[in-house]
Amino acid sequence: MNGRGKTLLVIQDDADLLGGGLRDLGLVVGEAEDTTLADIYDSDEFRGKVEVSYEYDHGDGWDHEIAFLGRADPILRKSMMIPEDIEVGHPCAEDCGGEPGWEDLKAAFKKRNDPEGKREWYKTICANGDPKGLDPFKWDILDVNDQLCEIKQ
Repeated sequence: MNGRGKTLLVIQDDADLLGGGLRDLGLVVGEAEDTTLADIYDSDEFRGKVEVSYEYDHGDGWDHEIAFLGRADPILRKSMMIPEDIEVGHPCAEDCGGEPGWEDLKAAFKKRNDPEGKREWYKTICANGDPKGLDPFKWDILDVNDQLCEIKQ
């Protein structure tokens, strides 16, 4: 499916199982286990002209756009003690129904009553839930800024 001058590359688990039909459509198919983002960004075929979108959990449909901004010098990163990531907020709940379900779940924790049982589901059934519940206000830009300021020092 080479449309508008773009080649679609599909990376998935068990590419042999599903890849045959996709290859017939003209897609480039890769095995998730054997493919990294570096393989894509560094390849002659895609270097400098790749746009990456990532769908996590086809059932819930979490779509992500990944922008490659460049490479960090690993030696510089270590010498400056820059963390790999900054931890804030909660991960999205597994199997909550995608973005609308995640927003509904956070809204349930903001309310006094929970007639649909969403809070109980998150605390007891959700695969990555938390028995203490969910703090919908936990992501705080001031906390993020504080963590970023610590990196500069």
